[in-house]
Amino acid sequence: MNCINFKLWQRCVGTLLAAASIAQVVAQEASLDMPQAIPQTVSHYDFDVLLNDKVIGEHIFVVTDFNATLQTVVGAADYRVKFLGVEVFRYQHHHNERWERGCLSDYEARTETRGELTTIIVESSPERYLVKTNSNTQTHRRADVPCLWSYAYWRPEISNQRSLMNGQTGALKAVTISETRDLRDSPAGLHALNISLDSVDGAPLVVRFDDQWRWAGCEVHVRENRQLVYRRRN
Repeated sequence: MNCINFKLWQRCVGTLLAAASIAQVVAQEASLDMPQAIPQTVSHYDFDVLLNDKVIGEHIFVVTDFNATLQTVVGAADYRVKFLGVEVFRYQHHHNERWERGCLSDYEARTETRGELTTIIVESSPERYLVKTNSNTQTHRRADVPCLWSYAYWRPEISNQRSLMNGQTGALKAVTISETRDLRDSPAGLHALNISLDSVDGAPLVVRFDDQWRWAGCEVHVRENRQLVYRRRN
């Protein structure tokens, strides 16, 4: 158990939202009032998840654009960490979300971490955002939060945000985001966004995009000598 700081790991993992296979996606869409319009584009983001260069799971996103103002995202993640052949940590996350006019409008997630289940539902109205979790309900007035964002790494516009919602806990965190387009340690043809969470336990992370501004991966240090990496497969 001492091979990783699980408390920090859990917080970092909670910021990295996921999606999974087409079968899982279709099943999940039924739980949220998804639009019946014909999709214009469907984008798949299939990632291997690595801890210190060792694959521990996958994280696959399906992003559907119906028109210029409506987007949905569905899917799941599954990570498993073993130590001396024994599974010491497992994380599973399933979610549905709807974006309207560039803002999060509806969100549902179910997360199981080491056997502990948490759920979150976000509902919006012209007056407020309602964030309901296992333990409490939070209300964010539109006057205070006019446009709610989760950690939507597939959208380069994330570089304009000053606060992001944790998709596992519902907590709204202030963030400081700096954008760099030509990092020395980046592979050729990749851009990058450097994102630092403005909180005591926030772990700095890097989100990478390819030369078409398509999400290519991300990296986060969960401890001084522990790095979690998303490596795109497709």
